[in-house]
Amino acid sequence: MSIKEENQTENLLKLNRRFYEAIEGFNYQEMELIWSAGEDTLCIHPGWEPVLGISKILASWEAIFNTKQALTFNLKNTRVYLSGELAVITLIENLLYENGTEVVDINISCSNVFRMEKGEWRMVVHHSSPASTVEN
Repeated sequence: MSIKEENQTENLLKLNRRFYEAIEGFNYQEMELIWSAGEDTLCIHPGWEPVLGISKILASWEAIFNTKQALTFNLKNTRVYLSGELAVITLIENLLYENGTEVVDINISCSNVFRMEKGEWRMVVHHSSPASTVEN
């Protein structure tokens, strides 16, 4: 891997972490900065129908944030695939949240796709669905 690819990978991992920090912090403004402003964006939350277009995607995050449900993500098995103007990060989201008096601990398979736009990486796809097992 070249130094340029290593730097790109590091930047992508930081951006990916900012995405999860935005969710954990109910940070709508940060979410706006992370996503591409285009309407060719796609978000699939676990159990949801596909959400197409940035305006609907941001509305979906706003609805999630408005629940004020505290979510904690531990990211596992993170891999970065870089190819020119596109990058894919695959990972397992280990999600913890409270449901009444119990703590729910679930694993979610995830793919985050980023595209280089005007010299900056922007998210264009977030796809997450329940995972049955996690291997290290």
